[in-house]
Amino acid sequence: MAMWVASHARGRGVADALVNALLEHARGAGLRRVALDVADDNDRAIGFYERVGFTRTGRVGALPHQPQVAEFEMEHVLDEVPAVSG
Repeated sequence: MAMWVASHARGRGVADALVNALLEHARGAGLRRVALDVADDNDRAIGFYERVGFTRTGRVGALPHQPQVAEFEMEHVLDEVPAVSG
């Protein structure tokens, strides 16, 4: 899978809204983290993901359909679920 925003819609908050909806859905599903891979030469995407709270995990690899392109994993750790007392 991939995410991208058409050039005419960039800079209008579309990617922010999409990722925020994804993160809220993940929280609602009880997930603790969301991970993605990004090509290491895609500075615009890297900057965006860092801005919305993703960090590098240290895992690296290559794009499956383009093995000559290096990629790395980023993750967004979601809010901790409070412990249930009782």
